[in-house]
Amino acid sequence: MPTLNLGRVRFNMRGPYDPNSDYLTHDVVTDDGQSYVCIADVTGTGPNDAGGATYWEGMLLRGADYNAARDQAIQAASDAGSSASAAGQSATAAATNRDDAQAARDKSQAWAESDTAPEPGSKSAKTWAEEAASYGDPNQHNVTANGSADTRTAAEWAGQTLSNQQAINSLGTASAANVGTGANDVPKTSQADARYARLLGQNDFGTMPNVGGSPIVESDSNDNGHWTRWADGTQMCRNRKAADLGTNQGGLLFLSGVEFTTPMAQPFVDANYNVLPMSAREGKSGNSYQYAVMPIPQEDSRDAMSSTFGPKFRLGSLQSWGNLNASLWYTAWGRWKN
Repeated sequence: MPTLNLGRVRFNMRGPYDPNSDYLTHDVVTDDGQSYVCIADVTGTGPNDAGGATYWEGMLLRGADYNAARDQAIQAASDAGSSASAAGQSATAAATNRDDAQAARDKSQAWAESDTAPEPGSKSAKTWAEEAASYGDPNQHNVTANGSADTRTAAEWAGQTLSNQQAINSLGTASAANVGTGANDVPKTSQADARYARLLGQNDFGTMPNVGGSPIVESDSNDNGHWTRWADGTQMCRNRKAADLGTNQGGLLFLSGVEFTTPMAQPFVDANYNVLPMSAREGKSGNSYQYAVMPIPQEDSRDAMSSTFGPKFRLGSLQSWGNLNASLWYTAWGRWKN
C-alpha cells in the first residue's frame, strides 16, 4: 500500500527562541514574552531580529498599552535601583560626617580638660589654668625682671612705673650744661628741655602743656622755607631766594629784571603780618660794596598780600651792572591763630 507524506499537520512547541537552533516550518517559539510560528526554515534569525518577519509570524502579541506599561515598570525598577544606590552613598557620607564630628568633639574635649598634652608640646586649657593658679595672687608673687635679682612684686612694679611717669611730667628746663644753645645743637641728656623735641603731625596747640613755664614750639620746613609756631598763636616764616638778576633796568635806581615773590611756609590767620626783607650780592669775594643791592617792594604790594603770599620785590642798586647774582632773604612775623 503506498505511503502518503502529509508533512507537519500540527504546531511543534519549541519553547524560548534559541539563536543557535535550527527551526522548521510550524515550529512555535516564545521571544520577549510573545509567541511566534516559523513560516520558513531558518537558523540564527529570531522573530525580533532584523529580517525576522521573513521567517516568523506572530501568534500571541502584546498590545501597545501592555508594552507601555512594561516599559514604565522597567524604568521604575531602574529608578528604584538608582535611588537605592544614592541612598547608600548618602548613608556612607552621613556615617563619615558622624565619625568626623565625633573626632572633633573628642579633640575639643581634650583641649579643654585633658590632663595630658592634646598634641605634642601643647597643654590643655585645664592644665594652663592649674598652672596659673599655682602661682597664687600675682600681686603677692615675686616677678623676676629680665632674669635679674630684682624680685619686686607686680604691685611694686606698677608703683615704680607711676613714679617714673610723674617724674617725666614734672621735668623742667634742663640746666645749661646739658642743653646746647646753638641753632643746630642737640640736647645732651635724656632730661633735655622737651621744647627741643620734634612734634610730628597736626597738633592741637590749644590743649598742649607748657614745659618749665614755656610753651611747646613746633617747627619744620618745606619748599617755601622754614616756619615756627608757638602755642600763644605767634608764627614766624623765613626763606631765602637766589637768582641771576639779568640785565638791569636803567634809571636813578637800577632795578633787576627778576621779580621775587614771597610765599609763606605756613599760612597766617590773615594778611595782617610783617615781612622783613634783606638782600645781598653773591658769588663775589672780598669786602666790596660796589654792587650793594637793596630790596624794593612793588607799589601797593602791601594791599595785594594774602595769608600765604607777602609783597613782591625787585632788587635795586645805585650802580649799573652787566650780570649779577644776588639773593633775597625775608622773615615774616604774624599769627597762625587768634
